[in-house]
Amino acid sequence: MNDLPSRPLEELAKIPWETLEHAYGAASNVPDLLRALVSNEADTRNEALEELYGNIWHQGTVYEASAPAVPFLIGLLNTAHIDRGGVLDLLGCLAGGASYLDVHGPMNRQRHERDNPEHLAALERELKWVRETRSAVLAGLPVYVQLLQDDEAQVRHHVVALLERLTEEATTVGTVLISRIMSEPEPNVRARLVQALVALWQYAPLLQTQRHELQTLLDQRLDVHEHPLVRFEAALGVLSTADDALAQAALETVQETIAVCFEEYNALADPMQRLAHALARDPSRQVAVFLKLLREGQEAVRRASVWVLEDLCKDRRSVPRQVAGAFADTLGDELSSVRKRVASALVAIGSASRVAVPALLQALEDEEPFVRGWAAKTLGKLRLAEATSKFPKLLEDAQTTMAAADAVRAAGPLAANCVEMLMNLLTATRNVSGSLRLEANVLDFDQRRVRWLLALGGIGPSAERAVPVMLEWLVGPGVSPTMAAASALSDLGEHAQAAVPVLRQALRSSDAAVVRVCARALGHIGGAARPAMRDLQRLLRAEDRHLRAETALALLKIGVRSNAVMQALHSVLEPGADRCWNNSAVVSACMALALIGKPARNTLPKLLPHMQNELSWVSLPAMRAVWKITGDSKSIVPALGALLEARGGHLAALRLLEEIGSVAPELLPVIRAIANDDVRWVTGGVTDEIIDQDEAAQALAMRLLANA
Repeated sequence: MNDLPSRPLEELAKIPWETLEHAYGAASNVPDLLRALVSNEADTRNEALEELYGNIWHQGTVYEASAPAVPFLIGLLNTAHIDRGGVLDLLGCLAGGASYLDVHGPMNRQRHERDNPEHLAALERELKWVRETRSAVLAGLPVYVQLLQDDEAQVRHHVVALLERLTEEATTVGTVLISRIMSEPEPNVRARLVQALVALWQYAPLLQTQRHELQTLLDQRLDVHEHPLVRFEAALGVLSTADDALAQAALETVQETIAVCFEEYNALADPMQRLAHALARDPSRQVAVFLKLLREGQEAVRRASVWVLEDLCKDRRSVPRQVAGAFADTLGDELSSVRKRVASALVAIGSASRVAVPALLQALEDEEPFVRGWAAKTLGKLRLAEATSKFPKLLEDAQTTMAAADAVRAAGPLAANCVEMLMNLLTATRNVSGSLRLEANVLDFDQRRVRWLLALGGIGPSAERAVPVMLEWLVGPGVSPTMAAASALSDLGEHAQAAVPVLRQALRSSDAAVVRVCARALGHIGGAARPAMRDLQRLLRAEDRHLRAETALALLKIGVRSNAVMQALHSVLEPGADRCWNNSAVVSACMALALIGKPARNTLPKLLPHMQNELSWVSLPAMRAVWKITGDSKSIVPALGALLEARGGHLAALRLLEEIGSVAPELLPVIRAIANDDVRWVTGGVTDEIIDQDEAAQALAMRLLANA
């Protein structure tokens, strides 16, 4: 084997590892870890490889010690008894590694901090490590090519995955892979070769002659005499590379081979997600193919089809309407595993699930607890009054109580009939500990109590009689129920005024998070919480900046304005000793300053920089505070426009525009796009959050246009 790019372990001492750094500091342990990879003990080898995954490559980032380690890893590929597949995978990860500051800088620092010379110099140093590491991996290309002839199929499989990453050498790699397909005996590896070639076609510049060869190869591999795994990969290749002449044959091949792909799941990455990606250029065909698989596929294929269709719903607004009917029909399927999957999907697809109401009402009686629970959650989100009569029974059932509590919370005041049951459950479990196994999850009683308490808060004023029960948990054991009780009391607002004495006591907790939520609850109660004024004022000097901000906000809501409140807000807007801000504290401070309005003008110099925060959940409250203080919306219109055009979490931006009461003409085009585009504008969060918020954003955009 060609060992030019490699180094033997005997040369480890030639590298000053103690002067180099990895993710956890000095890299002095790297030589021993590399030596341990050739240990006779399998456990020792596995632990060493796992540690290297954590230090020279850490969650996608590489370090100063990464590039020097690569030649030794390449050298180990000569050693038969080690985990060569694992080493090849590590080399692939190192080749795709990034700089820590490049990845995490936007999350941890403000823009002006990232532009200072010290930060830029550190970033350039890390980017140099990235380039050096990738170059070191690329230097091993002759070794990897030779490994395509290795006797172990697993090694050949892993080396193909590594070669796919080396896009700078696409021409060389493409030629080698095309040649290898003809002689590769193992179907799993042959399929992986096709997958790698298609990826290189899409993301790297294959020569025109190679493209022609690949098209011919894909056509040949659709043949019924080829192994199903290879046929499936060839079909994905045809669909991905826009060869419309073969598209129908490729789709028929997918139908014939997809079940085998699930049986051989370890041989391929998730086949359904990759099929979705291959069909992405034709959204209508994409949805139609997966609906057909949902109707006609085998059990595992049908379940996975629901996953994919649910995922597509979060990308395009038209998809929920296309799939809701099929989901409703599938709720009556004979296979419980399919019913469970589709029941959970209906919760996520927003208002389109309304067409499934008759099926959902029937599903409340399904023999599967999971189906009953998720059907209740969907009906709760739809706020269907006739469904709430079934909620108390579902709450009482240990197997559906969590989902039923979520349903009650979503239904809000319509679920007032559940107050008594929730109170009984909280009282009955007052002295109960332990856990309940449900499906694959172990749910302790605290988790259920949290959901019950939040459900009471969601019901609103009708749950006022439950305040004494909530207070038992506010001062009871367990931080989670305490936090949930405080949150529920916040939701009740002025209807929770009986809780003020106990909330005052809770302000003495040693847990800053508990104190914060209790202060927030007192603020939501409003004027009736004035007896807690002195307790709250004491907290304005707390070390925790978020607590100071929440306390100031609570005092303002109670009706207390003072110099101490203003001083606390000033201090929160300033960076800490680490030159960073507590973003959550800044948001609370912005909300407080918006309440104060014009008298807070002297905070503007400290407030304005937060309008530039790259996190919209921070910049938007800052914009609102600036507008409330200055009364001038023109100063924030450019920043609002930039947020809206970038796509992301736009609901809050639209709400701010609605609150301002007028829309600047320059914002009308982007608001029209939010109202009319099929592609969703809200993109952050889990599927149901994305869809719910995007539907609200679209409706709000339409209102703004109607009033413009």
